[in-house]
Amino acid sequence: MANYAVYNSTGEIIRTISCPEEYIHLQIQEGETYIQAEGVKPYDRIDLETLEVIKQNELMPPEPEFEPYVVQRRMLYPSVESQLDALWHAMDRGELPQVGGFYDAIKAVKDSVPKDNSAEPTIIYNVGEIPEDLE
Repeated sequence: MANYAVYNSTGEIIRTISCPEEYIHLQIQEGETYIQAEGVKPYDRIDLETLEVIKQNELMPPEPEFEPYVVQRRMLYPSVESQLDALWHAMDRGELPQVGGFYDAIKAVKDSVPKDNSAEPTIIYNVGEIPEDLE
């Protein structure tokens, strides 16, 4: 029984197969090629010019890719809603000066819709455009 490395058009070894030579063609999918190879691992590669196996430990390790600091920070920051809520509560406790437009607008909403759900629900109807003859 022979051992084969099945690879794609970029030389990436997709899988290894051990089978009799007369059956290897039954194991190959469209776009795949194979060579007889011993001791090949799926993470090794095939040099497409020489058809030699390049062992993974012979390759240079890839340079690590780092996300720019902006992307890293974006994933770590609390949501904008949480940040604004923290600012409002700091103003409400007197830890920060109250910024009128910001503080007052949020205070009005919090007063009109308390946490205990004691306010009358606001019902909003979306009826679309009003026909001109009814305006």
